[in-house]
Amino acid sequence: KRLHQALAAGALALGLISLAMDATIGQTHVIWNTRFLSFAVSIASLAICALLARREMGREASTVWETLAAACAATAQLLVVITGLLEIHTFWWNGAQPGHYGSESLLVSNTVLTSAIWLVAISAFAHWIALRRPLSATLRDALRWEAIALLGCGVLVLFAGLDAARQTVFLNLRFLTFVIVIAALVWTAWLSRTVVAEHGHDFWASLPRAAMLATNFLVLIAVCFEISTYWATRTLAAAPGSQIYYSLVADRHMAERFSYSAWFLVAGGLLLGAGFRRRSAWLRWQGLVLLAVTIFKVFLLDTSTLSQGYRIISFLALGALLLGVSFAYQRDWLHLRAPEIGNGGEMK
Repeated sequence: KRLHQALAAGALALGLISLAMDATIGQTHVIWNTRFLSFAVSIASLAICALLARREMGREASTVWETLAAACAATAQLLVVITGLLEIHTFWWNGAQPGHYGSESLLVSNTVLTSAIWLVAISAFAHWIALRRPLSATLRDALRWEAIALLGCGVLVLFAGLDAARQTVFLNLRFLTFVIVIAALVWTAWLSRTVVAEHGHDFWASLPRAAMLATNFLVLIAVCFEISTYWATRTLAAAPGSQIYYSLVADRHMAERFSYSAWFLVAGGLLLGAGFRRRSAWLRWQGLVLLAVTIFKVFLLDTSTLSQGYRIISFLALGALLLGVSFAYQRDWLHLRAPEIGNGGEMK
């Protein structure tokens, strides 16, 4: 029996080595290719090994089978991630000619953004498995950590694919990727709250606040990119190279900078309003920091680049918002001076 187990482990290792060599071969069809078939067979074999190891766990009181089951399951999940990324690359680059189907930078960006979607989708699925399936505490914690790692990789990959220009506002792959990543962060924050309710672990207690901060930051960045796309895709009623054309370009840049300031003011006000409504000091501090950044931007950058009309509107909007915030704090309309303990032990 031991000899058969050793031979099976050796055959499985040789199969994985052969799979790694096959992964470097380029393919011309998505999914319908020998590489995907090899990955599918390998994943199925690892899943069978994990199931057999779990069955042996009930027969023998040994940690070897539990370790083997966890290793096979983790390797199978890694192969799922890798094969998805390889098929995504094949999908975008199959027969693509730079300058014909799209520029090379756009193809690279689309490949990277789709890879980010795949990573966060696998992360959300791993979180769901850890929450819904009857697993041991060790496997459940391993799945949760794996999901967080995949989500972090997805966020990093997202930022690696933001350089290519888009032709439509909101209706583009970049904004869709932002929406999916933000949804995955919200999902992670909600699941971590359930873990806190069950176990009260310190790390999971701090994770919702970190996910909330990352979500707000990604929302801010996503809208900024769409503002840039909106102004970059507007046509100018003048011939390139003429004096009127350069004047219109300068006016467009001025309006774009004003749009960023206006969006920062709106986002800061929304964060403050949400913080007041939910009595959350964490949200209120995010809104105040964003307003402080907006103040520095308005006084240090906008005053020297914007026209008089835009400057007046910026100062009026900023002043009205700051007066409203100061009155809310000074009059204590929402009774914020009375300390309360919120969810997760946060002082409100």
